[in-house]
Amino acid sequence: MPMRLLGLSNASWPARAKARTACPAWRESFATGHAGIDEDHQRLIELLADSWRALADDALPKAEVRRRIEALDAFARQHFSFEEQLLAHPGMDAGHRDRHIKGHQRFLETVQGVLDMVENLPPDVCSHFMDFLGSWLVHHIRETDKELARQCVLLGLPLA
Repeated sequence: MPMRLLGLSNASWPARAKARTACPAWRESFATGHAGIDEDHQRLIELLADSWRALADDALPKAEVRRRIEALDAFARQHFSFEEQLLAHPGMDAGHRDRHIKGHQRFLETVQGVLDMVENLPPDVCSHFMDFLGSWLVHHIRETDKELARQCVLLGLPLA
């Protein structure tokens, strides 16, 4: 069950749980210095916010909620592929590369978990997954992707 991604079981999940935070918005402090990565991050945050709003709108048909989350999933996959191409460059730190890719996999598994549940669980429950995704994305940008950009600079890779 997708709830395991957050370390929860169905039995432990509150009936009417509320998300803890608002969806993150782009801030200049998120900038990595790599133009392509930063543009993608801004779009990812827009798509996350769109998905977040869709889940919060009880009047929105589940098919539309699903469509918006699928758009987030598709763009995340495209962006992660771009980053993973950079990570494959000779000279990239192998430990960083492995952790980075595992992080991408966790994000995508969680998005899939939301998609698996979106038609069967209340929006409040799915919102906790969106809360996790927002927190994950902010941490990933601030830590992991900034390190990727730093390694690109050290290896003389283009930052555009």
